[in-house]
Amino acid sequence: MSVGWTIIPNDWVQLERVINELGSRILDEDNSLSDYLQESDMVGPDILEPNTEVWVIVGPLISSLDGTTPVQSLVLGDITAAIYKGVTRSVLTLTAANFVEMPDGYVKIKLTASDTNTQGRLTLTLRDDDVFLGKSREFWVK
Repeated sequence: MSVGWTIIPNDWVQLERVINELGSRILDEDNSLSDYLQESDMVGPDILEPNTEVWVIVGPLISSLDGTTPVQSLVLGDITAAIYKGVTRSVLTLTAANFVEMPDGYVKIKLTASDTNTQGRLTLTLRDDDVFLGKSREFWVK
């Protein structure tokens, strides 16, 4: 999706309003969550509230064998998940309580309040080199 104009917000509240409005327009026009998720990878980091528990969607996870097929039926113990806050890396242990597989290679992961307790850039990475290509998603903690 090409917007064709540039927005330079002067504060966080205005930026949040713009992101929410654009997200609504994308969902209204396309009627497709999958299309929205693929487009959102190009928009930039999503904004997270500090010290809050939140579910985030990551994907699609693409097969490392052919580079095109979305993967399903993942083995949690084989996936290496990490969170980077600035230059600090911490391992995120995936369990059935904080990880949900979705259609088309997408996954939903729960971040805890301690995961979102540092202001600035937060990057979530997933790897299982034998099954899917590495995937990351960036967020901004207010």
